[in-house]
Amino acid sequence: MRSNTSVSIPLLCLAALWLTSTPTHAAGEVDLSRFTVNLQVPDTPENVGLIAGVDQAVLIRFCADGDGCTARLQLIDGDSPGTDGDADTFFMSGGFGWALARDPTDVHHQDGDNTVFNVVDNNLTNEACSFSDAEASGLDTAIGFTLVALQLLHPEGGGFTCILTLID
Repeated sequence: MRSNTSVSIPLLCLAALWLTSTPTHAAGEVDLSRFTVNLQVPDTPENVGLIAGVDQAVLIRFCADGDGCTARLQLIDGDSPGTDGDADTFFMSGGFGWALARDPTDVHHQDGDNTVFNVVDNNLTNEACSFSDAEASGLDTAIGFTLVALQLLHPEGGGFTCILTLID
């Protein structure tokens, strides 16, 4: 029986190239990074306010490059199924400045300038989540960002969760 050497030689060469090739990463390859902060408000009828600082090093690593990061904030209500969400592209620049893609006038904000500004927020009747340039004190007198969960006079309780996700 005769073999077809004209087909087998190219196949052997292709197999040899495949076995010895070094993987390379093409320009434009997607490598997603995520950072999440959760605040869970307990099921209570009382006023509740929870605050979590957001790691400044993570913000700089994710959001201080040319394409910024997506800041997504979800409010998951414990009383009823479903979530409420909001997102925006968040850009940090040198000198603690920052901006949002949705700002129509290309407003640049300054962290630590005594003016609290929300990056993203969600509000239901008695529940609110916000990601802002305020510190744990509720003021903007220093460098830092926080996630805040606030429940006001919620007679039936129910609890809820605020989830901030930064996506680079």
